Amino acid sequence: ERGVMGATGVKKGYIREAQLPSCMDIVVWGHEHACLIGAGMNGLNDSTENKFTVLQPGSTVATSLVEGEAKPKHVALLQINGSNWKMDALPL
Repeated sequence: ERGVMGATGVKKGYIREAQLPSCMDIVVWGHEHACLIGAGMNGLNDSTENKFTVLQPGSTVATSLVEGEAKPKHVALLQINGSNWKMDALPL
């Protein structure tokens, strides 16, 4: 589950992985602050509810003064060839 905490602490504007079709190979979670691609292909998370891989590139700059924003930032170079794909994490 990816979600945003509102001022009242209520989640809003989120989609659970179970709501996405299982025919997907890759899901990119956008608008997330934490960069979870730094380990490259070995660090990618597989969905616990479906058979797709989750990419979460995060923001490219620190947007707040929290511990998660202090970690190294990366961009993803995604190469797709037919039904095969590869992701390389490039440090910023």
